Amino acid sequence: MNQSSDVAEVRARVALPNVPQVREIETWRDALRDHFGCEAVLRGIAHVREEYAGRVLWEGDVGAFELAVERAGAIAYVLTWADATSQSLRVYPLLHAGIVDSPQAAARAVIVHEFERRRG
Repeated sequence: MNQSSDVAEVRARVALPNVPQVREIETWRDALRDHFGCEAVLRGIAHVREEYAGRVLWEGDVGAFELAVERAGAIAYVLTWADATSQSLRVYPLLHAGIVDSPQAAARAVIVHEFERRRG
Protein backbone atom coordinates (compact mmCIF):
# COMPACT_ATOMS: atom_id res chain seq x y z
CA MET A 1 0.00 0.00 0.00
CA ASN A 2 1.45 3.39 -0.89
CA GLN A 3 1.37 6.49 1.30
CA SER A 4 -1.48 8.11 -0.67
CA SER A 5 -3.77 5.15 -0.13
CA ASP A 6 -2.73 5.03 3.54
CA VAL A 7 -3.89 8.63 3.96
CA ALA A 8 -7.20 7.89 2.22
CA GLU A 9 -7.74 4.79 4.36
CA VAL A 10 -7.01 6.66 7.60
CA ARG A 11 -9.37 9.47 6.57
CA ALA A 12 -12.08 6.90 5.91
CA ARG A 13 -11.61 5.22 9.32
CA VAL A 14 -11.19 8.31 11.46
CA ALA A 15 -13.98 10.81 11.92
CA LEU A 16 -14.33 14.14 13.71
CA PRO A 17 -17.59 13.71 15.65
CA ASN A 18 -16.33 14.36 19.19
CA VAL A 19 -13.38 16.69 18.99
CA PRO A 20 -11.21 16.94 22.12
CA GLN A 21 -10.47 20.35 23.52
CA VAL A 22 -8.29 22.57 21.39
CA ARG A 23 -5.64 22.52 24.14
CA GLU A 24 -5.24 18.74 23.84
CA ILE A 25 -4.97 18.95 20.06
CA GLU A 26 -2.26 21.61 20.40
CA THR A 27 -0.45 19.42 22.95
CA TRP A 28 -0.57 16.55 20.46
CA ARG A 29 0.69 18.80 17.66
CA ASP A 30 3.58 20.00 19.89
CA ALA A 31 4.51 16.39 20.72
CA LEU A 32 4.55 15.48 17.03
CA ARG A 33 6.69 18.52 16.20
CA ASP A 34 9.13 17.67 19.02
CA HIS A 35 9.31 13.98 18.09
CA PHE A 36 9.32 14.11 14.29
CA GLY A 37 10.70 17.61 13.73
CA CYS A 38 7.92 18.81 11.46
CA GLU A 39 4.46 20.33 11.44
CA ALA A 40 1.38 18.13 11.42
CA VAL A 41 -2.16 18.57 10.12
CA LEU A 42 -5.02 16.95 12.04
CA ARG A 43 -6.90 14.55 9.75
CA GLY A 44 -9.22 12.95 12.28
CA ILE A 45 -9.85 11.69 15.76
CA ALA A 46 -10.98 8.20 16.73
CA HIS A 47 -12.39 7.23 20.09
CA VAL A 48 -10.78 3.94 21.12
CA ARG A 49 -11.76 1.59 23.92
CA GLU A 50 -9.47 -1.37 24.57
CA GLU A 51 -10.67 -4.15 26.87
CA TYR A 52 -9.21 -7.43 28.05
CA ALA A 53 -11.09 -10.05 30.06
CA GLY A 54 -13.93 -7.60 30.68
CA ARG A 55 -11.60 -4.90 32.03
CA VAL A 56 -11.05 -1.57 30.29
CA LEU A 57 -7.30 -1.17 29.72
CA TRP A 58 -7.54 2.25 28.09
CA GLU A 59 -10.22 4.48 26.68
CA GLY A 60 -9.70 7.79 24.98
CA ASP A 61 -9.15 9.69 21.78
CA VAL A 62 -6.40 9.02 19.26
CA GLY A 63 -5.50 11.80 16.84
CA ALA A 64 -4.48 10.99 13.28
CA PHE A 65 -2.18 13.60 11.73
CA GLU A 66 -0.57 13.99 8.35
CA LEU A 67 3.07 14.97 8.80
CA ALA A 68 4.51 17.79 6.70
CA VAL A 69 7.66 15.99 5.64
CA GLU A 70 9.48 15.45 2.35
CA ARG A 71 7.65 12.18 1.82
CA ALA A 72 4.08 13.45 1.48
CA GLY A 73 1.36 11.43 3.10
CA ALA A 74 3.20 10.26 6.22
CA ILE A 75 0.67 9.60 8.98
CA ALA A 76 1.24 9.68 12.72
CA TYR A 77 -1.07 8.87 15.60
CA VAL A 78 -0.94 10.50 19.00
CA LEU A 79 -2.67 9.83 22.28
CA THR A 80 -2.46 10.90 25.88
CA TRP A 81 -1.94 8.35 28.66
CA ALA A 82 -3.02 9.28 32.19
CA ASP A 83 -0.83 7.54 34.77
CA ALA A 84 -2.92 7.08 37.91
CA THR A 85 0.12 6.09 39.98
CA SER A 86 2.16 9.24 39.38
CA GLN A 87 -0.88 11.39 38.48
CA SER A 88 0.88 12.53 35.33
CA LEU A 89 0.03 12.64 31.65
CA ARG A 90 2.26 11.28 28.91
CA VAL A 91 1.74 12.03 25.23
CA TYR A 92 2.71 9.29 22.79
CA PRO A 93 3.35 10.05 19.10
CA LEU A 94 3.55 6.96 16.86
CA LEU A 95 4.30 6.73 13.16
CA HIS A 96 1.86 4.82 10.94
CA ALA A 97 4.20 1.92 10.13
CA GLY A 98 4.43 -1.83 10.63
CA ILE A 99 1.84 -3.07 13.11
CA VAL A 100 0.80 0.50 13.98
CA ASP A 101 -1.62 0.84 11.09
CA SER A 102 -4.69 2.34 12.78
CA PRO A 103 -5.70 4.39 15.82
CA GLN A 104 -6.65 1.14 17.57
CA ALA A 105 -3.23 -0.37 16.88
CA ALA A 106 -1.54 2.81 18.17
CA ALA A 107 -3.51 2.53 21.42
CA ARG A 108 -2.57 -1.15 21.76
CA ALA A 109 1.12 -0.34 21.22
CA VAL A 110 1.00 2.27 24.00
CA ILE A 111 -0.83 -0.13 26.32
CA VAL A 112 1.88 -2.76 25.81
CA HIS A 113 4.60 -0.12 26.34
CA GLU A 114 2.98 1.09 29.57
CA PHE A 115 2.59 -2.42 30.98
CA GLU A 116 6.22 -3.21 30.11
CA ARG A 117 7.33 0.06 31.69
CA ARG A 118 5.51 -0.77 34.92
CA ARG A 119 7.09 -4.22 35.10
CA GLY A 120 10.51 -2.60 34.82
